[in-house]
Amino acid sequence: MDDTFSRELIYLRAVGKYRSKKYLEAKKQLDELLKIAPDSHQAMCLKKEVDDAIIKDGLIGVGVVGGVVGVAALIIGGLLAGGSRR
Repeated sequence: MDDTFSRELIYLRAVGKYRSKKYLEAKKQLDELLKIAPDSHQAMCLKKEVDDAIIKDGLIGVGVVGGVVGVAALIIGGLLAGGSRR
């Protein structure tokens, strides 16, 4: 297998991982590719997209967890307040 084919194969695997929302796996593929082809413009651009998606997913996850914690606090607070009125 020649180097060009190997690089293209790694890049295409990274694209597949990115489209499947497996961002950390895509990032690993791109890191591997950039070690052997540090000047790959395609890999650098896709890595930026992957990094942005990881950040976005992280922020959405934090927001969801924060919302769940807030709702749980309200429910617990309501139960405690209701129990102290008796």
